[in-house]
Amino acid sequence: MIIDSFSFASVDRKERHIVKVNKIIINKEQQELDIVGVTLLSVEEAAKLSPEIRNIDDWWWLCSPGILQCEATLVSHEIVDYAGHDVDEANGVRPALQISNLGDSNLKEGDKFKWGDYTWTIISDQYALCNKCVALLPFSEDSEAKDANVYEKSDIKKYLDQWYEDKKDNELLHQ
Repeated sequence: MIIDSFSFASVDRKERHIVKVNKIIINKEQQELDIVGVTLLSVEEAAKLSPEIRNIDDWWWLCSPGILQCEATLVSHEIVDYAGHDVDEANGVRPALQISNLGDSNLKEGDKFKWGDYTWTIISDQYALCNKCVALLPFSEDSEAKDANVYEKSDIKKYLDQWYEDKKDNELLHQ
């Protein structure tokens, strides 16, 4: 069952700093989910997924580095590639929403909800994974860079952070 949703922004003041939380209200039971960010899955997280969830007919990046400095890990159909693939080649960007209160909700692994143009599947007590890739991009443009396969410094993280901010703002405008 897919549950439609809408979202709004909230600001939580904790420990003297501002934390932006994007809240999604799931209409079925007015369930509120607190989205705190977006990321790519690690090889360990991807390996725990069922083959059906991993297989989306695209290769998609993971946030874990590959064996070589110029490689990052990915999923090829349903297979997790632990060795890695060249960071400067385009593959799918399949985001995972980081949700701070999933453990407190009545949602369970495998449940789906719709946010924006995408369907998301709950895969753990922290993440909901997009059911398809949102873009095809290289992990890092410069495969020669010292940290070419480090997610926190990658071009794909910059893209995904901006994608999330744009998506979040767009969803707020179209409620």
